Amino acid sequence: MRCAIVDIGSNTVKMNIYDVTPPDKIRLIMSQSTTLGLIGYIRSGSLTGEGIDKLGKTIARYVRLASDVAADELHCIATASLRSVNNAIAVLEKIKSRTGCKPELISGDCEALLSLEGIKTALGDVSAGIMADMGGGSTEIVGFIDGNAVHTVSVPIGCLSLFERFISGVMPKKSELRRLCEFVDAQLSESDWLTGYGQTLYLVGGTSRLIARMYRRLFGKSAMQIETYEGSDGKAYTFTSEGLTALYRRFADPSTEEIRALIRLAPDRIHTFVPGLAATSRLARACSAERITVVFSGIREGYVKSRLLGQKS
Repeated sequence: MRCAIVDIGSNTVKMNIYDVTPPDKIRLIMSQSTTLGLIGYIRSGSLTGEGIDKLGKTIARYVRLASDVAADELHCIATASLRSVNNAIAVLEKIKSRTGCKPELISGDCEALLSLEGIKTALGDVSAGIMADMGGGSTEIVGFIDGNAVHTVSVPIGCLSLFERFISGVMPKKSELRRLCEFVDAQLSESDWLTGYGQTLYLVGGTSRLIARMYRRLFGKSAMQIETYEGSDGKAYTFTSEGLTALYRRFADPSTEEIRALIRLAPDRIHTFVPGLAATSRLARACSAERITVVFSGIREGYVKSRLLGQKS
C-alpha cells in the first residue's frame, strides 16, 4: 500500500509518502515541505481568508502529487495550527470543498501519542523517558515507561509562536531571550512530573532535527552518537545535555560565522531556530535530562503505524 500523510503545522505544511507493508514495515519514498507560517494569518483568533487560500493551494498541490505517484490513500491531519483558531470547522470544510481532502483535527494529547508511536517505529522498544515534539505553535510532551504513555501535556511554546510573541527582529536580543525563557519555565512548571522518567529526552520535529544538524556542524560528528534505522531520514542523534546548553549559549549571542551556518542549513527557519533552541534547552533542564536523542521520525510515521497499520493488523 502506498499512502500520503499531509501534516498541517503552524509553521510548515509537510507531506510524506510511504510504501507500507503490514504488519509493521514503513518505508519513506518522498517528502515535501512548504513554509506557510499560518500563525501569521490569524486575526482576532480566526484564520484569515488569505491564510485559508494559501493553505488550500498547498494542499491541492499535494493532492495532485499524491495522485501522480499513485498513492492508494491520502490522509491530512491538522494540529495546533488549526485547533486553536475560532473558525477551525469552517476552515476544514473550505479546504475539503477546494481540494476534496478534509483535514482531521487532532487534539494535543492525540498528537503527543502519535509522536511517541513515531519514535517507536524508529527505535523499537524504548524504556522510560520524556518525548517532546515542538512545532510552530505548541510542544507536545509525553512521559512514558516501557513504551507506554503515562503523562501527556500540550504547552504553548512553539518555535514560531515564541518568535511572534517575544522577538522584535530576526535574531533575538538578550532581554527578549530572558523573557522568553521565563515564559517557557512558567509553562513547564505546571507539569511537576517531568523529572520522573529517567535521564533521556527524546526530541522529534523540524526544530529538533535542525538542532541536531547544527550541533553536528559546529561540534563535529565525534561529539554525538549516530544511530541508523529504516525510517523517515534514517538517523537518530544522541548527545549530552551539556552539549545542548553549549549550543544554546553560542546562539544566544551568535557570531557572523554561526549565523551564516544557520542560513546555509535552514534559511526558512533562521527566525525560529533560536526561540526553539532556547525552549528546548529549558525543557531539558526541567526534565533533568542527561542525554538528548533527536529522532528523525515522528507524528506522520506514528499516524501510519497506529491508524493505518493498526487497522490492517
